[in-house]
Amino acid sequence: MCEEVTGRILSGDGDQEYTQAKGTIDARNLLQRKRMILLVPSSPPIEWMYQIRSKEYAKFGVEWKLTGDAPTPGYEDYREAFNKVMSDMIISKYGRDFFENTEKRIELKTNLESHRRDELGIR
Repeated sequence: MCEEVTGRILSGDGDQEYTQAKGTIDARNLLQRKRMILLVPSSPPIEWMYQIRSKEYAKFGVEWKLTGDAPTPGYEDYREAFNKVMSDMIISKYGRDFFENTEKRIELKTNLESHRRDELGIR
């Protein structure tokens, strides 16, 4: 069931009806299975930057899932409700400053890696 839910969420299956209520239900179901996932709108990222971000969140058991950048209107409501439930759980578990601190670590590591790549002449 868990992989079925996450697969449906990430596929943005056009045949699915996405609502705020469904987003809340799906998030709660995944939390019951000890899965913390954030659904993030994004075009395909630069791979090494994505890896840094994913690893930082994974240290706390949070999965960072990209859902594309052209969702259906209903999916926006779904994702917002889903992420609200997940964010509330993450904050209750790790504190109000979790996201800010995590993003600071990501920025630092990204800057360091970018500098290293510049020094080596790679991108």
